[in-house]
Amino acid sequence: MEKNKKIILGIIIAIVVIAVIGIVIINYITELNNEAEMEALNNNPEAKTQLFLAQSDINNDNLIDRSELITYFNSSSDPESIADEFLSYDSNNDDALNKNELFNYMSNTT
Repeated sequence: MEKNKKIILGIIIAIVVIAVIGIVIINYITELNNEAEMEALNNNPEAKTQLFLAQSDINNDNLIDRSELITYFNSSSDPESIADEFLSYDSNNDDALNKNELFNYMSNTT
């Protein structure tokens, strides 16, 4: 009976060890994939433009205005300066960035 308990305990420990190793491997692979995606994103202004537009265009008008920029960057130390930097690419002076202007910003800051 004692021998059976030791065998069962050994099997349980082996299963836990295998599960932990599997989780570590999955996390490592996920991290590598995330890094690869970020690298690809950093080298692709069109993808950066689409992603930024999707994340920051609150009213879905395909324009990023000053208030949306400030809202998007509200956790930074100076969101208004960041908004001003983005709006320096506002070629038609409407105080908002359309997709082309945002693309130009992303292309020049990559």
